[in-house]
Amino acid sequence: MIEGGYCGGINMTRMLGYNVYDIKDCAGRAGHHGYKTFIVGEWHKRGWCIGGNLDGDLTEGWNHWRATIEDPKCPPSNSDPSKPSMAAYETTNLVPPTYHMFWSFYDLIPVGADQTPY
Repeated sequence: MIEGGYCGGINMTRMLGYNVYDIKDCAGRAGHHGYKTFIVGEWHKRGWCIGGNLDGDLTEGWNHWRATIEDPKCPPSNSDPSKPSMAAYETTNLVPPTYHMFWSFYDLIPVGADQTPY
């Protein structure tokens, strides 16, 4: 989770709702549509729920994000869009997230990923 920022881009064609005020509701909508990540609006975008565009296998990304929770990194936005975005997830090739106070980024826990509490 990245509060006040996001990985990837914001694709409005993945809009899941404009009045979604519960994170769990947005997560359920994202999972139902097959998205691995989602973005929720803050401030005047509050209630917006958008499917994220990181669609590859997020297991490696999830484990890395857990290890670097205070300074999360993302795959570069110039990754080949024809490939799953996390196919290029190499810990030596990461960039800071896009920080923006109107958006927060979340991901669904991948099957087989480390789920132990912090």
